Parts: sequence; structure tokens; C-alpha cells
Amino acid sequence: MNTVMLSGNLVRDPELRYVSGSIAVVTVTVATSRKFTRSDGTKDEETTFVRCEAWDTAAENIAENFRKGEAVLVEGQLKNDSWEKDGVKHNSYKVRINNFAKVVRQKRMTPQAVGVVADEQSSIPHDDSGDNDSVPF
Repeated sequence: MNTVMLSGNLVRDPELRYVSGSIAVVTVTVATSRKFTRSDGTKDEETTFVRCEAWDTAAENIAENFRKGEAVLVEGQLKNDSWEKDGVKHNSYKVRINNFAKVVRQKRMTPQAVGVVADEQSSIPHDDSGDNDSVPF
């Protein structure tokens, strides 16, 4: 099973590009933080920056609807990219996005997911009713 779930904030605006002329791909970086207490009792925080990508319609929807600093939920698979440059082999990991949602923090600080991208063929649902109920993740 290869499933990754992340909760964090976008480090920069989504970067949309097209490959093979018409296939959309978007790259985002999500900063996730983990708070912990060291053995000496001091509190600390560790932040991890995770590269993520989405393709096709999902890529265009993410680029259009998400911005730097927004809290997001991401679900996808871990993917290994390998390449060779100047005779040196390189590896990089990223998350291939299946679901991507904004997190709206309410006054009582309970996160709610809105604007889900189910997969690369779907689009972000738009709720024109003015009702801000959460969309299931």
C-alpha cells in the first residue's frame, strides 16, 4: 500500500506548466510541521517540505484555486524520480496527488476541508449557494 496524507501550508503559489504541448502538470510544495518535546523538556518543532504534483484537469484546478500560505490537505502516493546527470545518479521523492483540499479554520479551530480534487479527471466542486459546509475528503 502506498498512501501519503499531508496536512500543511503551501510554501509558494502552484507552478503550472504544460508538457507535450497540452498536458497540464502542477507542482506545489507543502510545509508540514511536527511539534515535540525533547528529552530535556524543551519544546521544539520540525518542518518538512514535501514536493507534490498533479496532472491534467486537477493540475489546472489547483493552479487556479490555491495560493501561497493556504492550509491544505493532500492525499496521494509517494513517487521516486531517478535520473543521471554528469555521470551521477540522483533520486528525489514527491507525492502524486489524488485528493487536494483547502482547510478552512473556524473560530473554534476545527479544520474543515473544502474544494476537493478527487482525481486528475475531476474538478474542484464550486458551491455557489454561499453555504460553507465541508466537502468530504
